[in-house]
Amino acid sequence: MHLVPIERRLDALKEGGFNTFRLQTTDVFLDMLTDSGTNAMSDNQLAAMLRADDAYAGSQSFVRLQKAVEDVLGKKYLLPVHQGRAAENIIARTFIKPGQTVPMNYHSPRLWLTSRRTAVKSWS
Repeated sequence: MHLVPIERRLDALKEGGFNTFRLQTTDVFLDMLTDSGTNAMSDNQLAAMLRADDAYAGSQSFVRLQKAVEDVLGKKYLLPVHQGRAAENIIARTFIKPGQTVPMNYHSPRLWLTSRRTAVKSWS
């Protein structure tokens, strides 16, 4: 991954009128606008996707993920999801109750929509 100098990132934001949809991927280090992660993966992460065992049951990729989660986070159970939007939906519906306020420094378009669906007051 290439860390774009802060000066260039600031210039790109100004050039795009501070509209993240107008930024070029070459001016972005971590893409938090989309849950697709268009430029947030290393070559090793991309290669691991190609080595994945996609079996529906007994997948060795899942076994490795489960071990990593337990080793790093100390959690025995996990619920993998196919995309960030699925995770956002599960987390929002599980932990956020209607009428609650969720302060954060950014809202992706998908999270903003999920927040509205759960009747959450959110402010950036």
